Amino acid sequence: MTVTIITGTSSGIGLATAIRLAKAGHKVYAGVRNPDSAENLRKVIDAGELPISMLEIDMMDEKSITDAVARVLAAEGQIDVLVNNAGIARGTSVEESPMSDVRAVFETNYFGVFALIQAVIPGMRERKTGTIVNVSSIAGRFVAPNNAVYASSKYALEALSESLALQLKPFNIRVAIIEPGVIATSFFENAAKAMGPPDTASPYFVHTRRIMKLFTTQTEKSAPTPPDAAAQAIENAITTNEPKLRYIVGDDAEMFLAARERVSDEEFMEAATIEDDEEYYDAMAEWLGEDLWRP
Repeated sequence: MTVTIITGTSSGIGLATAIRLAKAGHKVYAGVRNPDSAENLRKVIDAGELPISMLEIDMMDEKSITDAVARVLAAEGQIDVLVNNAGIARGTSVEESPMSDVRAVFETNYFGVFALIQAVIPGMRERKTGTIVNVSSIAGRFVAPNNAVYASSKYALEALSESLALQLKPFNIRVAIIEPGVIATSFFENAAKAMGPPDTASPYFVHTRRIMKLFTTQTEKSAPTPPDAAAQAIENAITTNEPKLRYIVGDDAEMFLAARERVSDEEFMEAATIEDDEEYYDAMAEWLGEDLWRP
């Protein structure tokens, strides 16, 4: 049986991936920071129908990470797949971002991932087999205003993943990057709760207002991209006979990344100078080929 660790499984992409891979025959160790708050995961485990075990792991605590890996190795003897899904977001301007928030994002989205990868590599390398999947975001290749902290952590994760893929290919270890767009999860709600209400007096509030409008429109539309679409991409990255480094998830992600490649840096930055929201949405619709703000 394939032994798999997945982080951030209390809900959303992580929970969907745990269920999908368990149904496919994986022995899943579902990582959560706080087991008491993982009610949805607990219900799945208590049903007793899938080979899923809860694994307490705090991505901001290196000892918690190494202890969690040690527990799995003690129980199973090996780790075949690691899915780094846990992540947090903060959406404020560079000027207004508390350094404590910046550090928390990087501890969770990058340093914790780095430490977890370090912990599983030796066994994979010795056995010359394994897969490491890092859940990034289109923010790892496409930066919006007031998203510097989150995007920077994902850009770092993309660089780590690419270098890692080069390092580990001679050892037959597969590395994949998953790049979702807006997924119908509580991810952005959780970020909003952590940050509190936006400051409407901020000189950068126009950017916050527009990105909130985008997220709201995309998650409330009749057919938003579901978490299982990302889970399916993760399963494909693990099992395909023709592996790729990057997997884009969601029509919006495809549109944004393709559109960004069509314009220069200078042309892209001009959009930030548009003062009127309706004019901005018109410009974005022309650029993307579809209106994601006013469907």
